Parts: sequence; C-alpha cells; structure tokens
Amino acid sequence: MKLYNRVSSFYIVFNVPMKLRAKVGKSQIWKSLGTKNKTIAKLRAEMTLMTIKQKIINKVKNELVEDLDWLDDDIDISDDEVNAAIRERSGVSVGGKPRKRLSSEEKRAKLPASKDFTEKEAETLAYEWLVGKVEKELETLKSVGKPVEERKKYQKLLDEVKWQYANWDYAIVEDEMTGFLFDFIEPKPSEATKNVMLNAFMRAKIQFLDYILSYLYGIRQNLSKELISGADEYVGSRKVINSIPDIGQCEESTFNLVELTEVYNNDISRERVSKEQKAKILLRIENIVEFMGDMSISNITDKDIENFIREIQCLPAHYGKMKVAKKFTLKQAIEWGKKDNSIQKISPSTLERYIQTFKSILQYAAMKEYIPKNPFDKISLPKFDNSDDEDNKRCSFSTFQLKTIFDSPVFSGAINDGSGWNTKGDKIFRNYKFFIPLISLYSGARLNEICQLYVEDIKNIDGTDFFSINDDGDKSVKKSTSRRNVPIHSELKKMGFMEYVEEMRNKNSKYLFPELTTEKSGRRSNVFSKLFGRLLKTVDKQLIDEKDKFIKSKHCFHSFRHTCRDCFRNNECENIEAIEAIMGWKGQYKGLSYYYGQGFTMPKLSEIMENKLIYHDLDLSHLYK
Repeated sequence: MKLYNRVSSFYIVFNVPMKLRAKVGKSQIWKSLGTKNKTIAKLRAEMTLMTIKQKIINKVKNELVEDLDWLDDDIDISDDEVNAAIRERSGVSVGGKPRKRLSSEEKRAKLPASKDFTEKEAETLAYEWLVGKVEKELETLKSVGKPVEERKKYQKLLDEVKWQYANWDYAIVEDEMTGFLFDFIEPKPSEATKNVMLNAFMRAKIQFLDYILSYLYGIRQNLSKELISGADEYVGSRKVINSIPDIGQCEESTFNLVELTEVYNNDISRERVSKEQKAKILLRIENIVEFMGDMSISNITDKDIENFIREIQCLPAHYGKMKVAKKFTLKQAIEWGKKDNSIQKISPSTLERYIQTFKSILQYAAMKEYIPKNPFDKISLPKFDNSDDEDNKRCSFSTFQLKTIFDSPVFSGAINDGSGWNTKGDKIFRNYKFFIPLISLYSGARLNEICQLYVEDIKNIDGTDFFSINDDGDKSVKKSTSRRNVPIHSELKKMGFMEYVEEMRNKNSKYLFPELTTEKSGRRSNVFSKLFGRLLKTVDKQLIDEKDKFIKSKHCFHSFRHTCRDCFRNNECENIEAIEAIMGWKGQYKGLSYYYGQGFTMPKLSEIMENKLIYHDLDLSHLYK
C-alpha cells in the first residue's frame, strides 16, 4: 500500500496480487482519500485498506481459489479466514472430502423450522451482519453532501435504539435479523432463544450506528473484531485522540475549522476538559462552518467573522431542537428569525459562547503558527448584556408539584418496568427510574453525575455512607469543584437505596445504573433526561390549576438541584461553605479561613444535611421499603 499526492487529494495505491490481476482487470487500485492533509490521509487509508481486505475475502468466497500464494504481506488475512471462505465456496468439508453442492433453495428446505442458538452463535451471526452493513453504508456515504445533517440523523437514530435496548424493546431489528438469517441460510431462532438473537442484533445495530456516526465526525478506524458485549461499551470506551492527526506532519494551513477543532480538543492542555464540553465546542464550530462554508482556516478573514456575528444573533433560540431544523439550513433559520420578530432569538450568553469558541479556536491556530495571526485581532467585539438570562434560568419544583411527581406510577406502582412504566399498576420497581430523581432531590446532584456513578462510588467513611462524585475512568465532571463527596440522606436509605446498592454489588455491576448507556459525548444521562421529560408531560396533565403547571423549558430534571438549594435556604442554613461542598459550586465565600484545613468531615456534613435538607410539607413515606 502506498500514498500518492495528486494535488487535489491524496490517493491510496494498492498493488493487486499477480494471480488476481486477470480477474480484477488491473494491476493497481487507486482510491481518492478526499483530503490534502497527509496525516489524515494515512488515517483514512487504514479504513480503505480494511474495505479492500473484506472485498478480497468476498472474492475468495465467490471464486474458488486454492492457491494462497497470491496473498500480499501488506494485507493481514489469516489462512484460517481464507480457508474457511474457500470451504464455504467449494463445498469441501473440514475433513477435506468433497460434498454435493446444493442450491440456496435446497439448503433452506433442509433447515429445521427453528434452532436453539447459543449466545456465541448469535453474536457471530450478528457480527457478520454488522460487517456487511458497515461496508454497504460507507459506500452510500461517499456521496453525502451535508455531513452535519447526516450526523444529526444518525445521532437521533442511535439515541432511539439505545433507549429501546435499555428497555428490552428489540422490535426495530427483528425484520433485519429475519432477512439476514434467510439470506445467510440459517434457521429461525426458537422461541426460547429468540431474545438472545435479537439482543445480539441490537448490540450490532448500536455498534453499526456508532461506527457510522464516528465516521461522519471524521474518525477513521478499523471496525472492532468482535461484537460489543453491552451498549455502554461502544463510544465511551473509544479514545478519539487515537484518530487525531500528527500535527508535525500536517500542512496546517489546509485545515478546515472542523479538523482544527479535533486537534484543539485533543491538545494535551485540554486533557481535563470533559467530553461533553468538547462535543459542545465541536457542535458550535459545525454551525459556524454551515454558515460560512467549509473553507481553509487560512482563508478566514475579519469580514467573514463580523458577518457571522451580525447574522447569528437572529438565529431562533433552541433552533436545533425545533422540528423545522430538519427542513431549514442554518442560513434559512436566520432569515426566518429576521422576518419574525415574535420568535425568541439566542440569548446573549449563547452568542458570547459562539464568539469565544470561534476566537479560541483561531487563537490556538495562531499560537501553533498554522495561520500568521488571529483575524479576531482586527475586530471590536460587542459587549454582552446577560441580564436577560436571569429570565431563562430553571425553576424549582413547588411542594405540590413534587407530591404529584412522586405519586406517579414510577414511584407508587406501575404495571411493568417496560412500556408500562408510566401506567398505574401495583408493582414498584426500585431501579434507575425510581432512584435517580430521589437522589437529586436529597443531594442536589446533577443528572449526569448520578447516571455515571459506579457501584464503587458508594463508599463509607467514619460510619457515614456517601456518594463519591468524581471523573475517574470514563466519567466526567462539569468543573474541578464538582468533584466532591456527598453524604447519603437517611430518607434514601428508608426507600431501600442501600439494599439496591448491595444488589448491584452482588451482580458485579460496574455502573450503579447499568441499564443506562454511554453517549458519544461520554454522558450517560440523555436517555433518562428524555424519559423524565415524558414523565413531566404526563404529570402536567394532572395539574388542573394553571399556577401549578410546569413551565416549559424552565421545569426539567435540573429543577431538583434548584429545589434542593431552596430547601437549604428555607431552612435557614447559614453555612454557605457546607452548601457549596454538597452542591459542588465554586466557593463564593473566600475569607482567609477558606484556604485552611481539609474541609468538613463526612459525619459533620451528614449532620448538616439531615438537619437542613428537610422538605417539611412533603410526605414521601409511601416510598419507604
């Protein structure tokens, strides 16, 4: 395999083995890698080489080749793989004796009506489906014009499939599984093993969507050689930094903004920045690119930037979540915002984040000498008035709203833990749906802080049980002060939380809530956030008085954190330092004593919580175990 620079793009050049040249019709295969950046070309070449390898294997399956000398050393194909392909094609058994070739119809006629598949057999078949699906989809994506739109489509589908997988709903892959087994001439799974097969295909579906989504983000890597064992394993375990260009070998001035952002996000100076924050930065840059066009960073001028700042102020607020986002381009949405003054526009703080992100990315490019200087240096930036943001902050839940939430089927009893989780029944399921809102109510913890907890993060010191909120492993925190230890409130213990923890320990579960899955951003909260949103919509219908109803965009899961702070406030907790230690806020109280000592002991912090984090008019005794 060689790379050649043909000015417009690098090409991969593959020398066809001598004994295959007559069949292929050429001695070399040239493939454009779609980039002038040599390092990125090398990364994409690995993907192309994988595709060529797969096509060679397919060639062996379709054309009987008994002499293996033609295999090139550059292609890592084992003799076992090739021999298996030859046996499959030629009808030679493992013992080497020839057997009668049967047509597909004859083979299907001999199949049993169903079969008890083992988990390993199911995973092998699902992986075969995955490989073929990826290869076919990559061919289709070569003609994609707007990768930003494709990313949104695949991200939405990935979220849906993960949600269905977490709720044991495998219907989305049943037709694909049935079709594949028919084409592959395999019997249908028996009723006893149908869910085993469907589960394997669901994991393959998740792995497929994640792989394609990564591809659309510019990440080129070989497909894993085996099926993932769980939905939490796919993107969260993959390190983007392995796919980042070696800066020293790049023609830096040819970077576009997205490529530069990938390098910036994975710079050694940003190792402690959360995946969530990096994803937000990339999303802002993608919106900037959609508006300005996919130009080289060396071609961006101060006039381009000034035009962007002027126009982006007319973008409708929460545009990305609107249904019209599928129909409008960013420029069309801005024009829509210009014409309709009744539409709420992005807030000053959102505008400021766009500008600061853009400026920081180009400042990084200037510092690394990828561009002569930062074009922002010629611009007088607008002053930001963030006073309007006060109107947009989240609201606390009222006591009546809390009563209604915790009287809903999730907490008082549902018909089942699947599709009937929000329908009144007589069974209480003490799992993630039950405990996550209660943990936030009695700790003020953020949603993702709770969703990403490991079982080992439930600890005890000096006789006090507590949550260890940290960024170890694949976890992340919003900022350094978010790393903290929070005592477990006695109300949670009365509701059976410690018994639940022990149950997870006995199952050797890594995560406290293993049903949740890790998102591409590294977060584990997206699925539950949507579920809780549906719960609030259901509860809102039961609130008759208009003053009790939830306020759209102001009442959400984060309202528990505001409610917790109000509880401390209403119970006249004057120990601000303790509140900040519990809530994980940056210290506002910074007298000289702030810099001395090691902070509160866990028993003392627990005592403050038990005395001051009390919801006097809220009776949740019906949740006690």
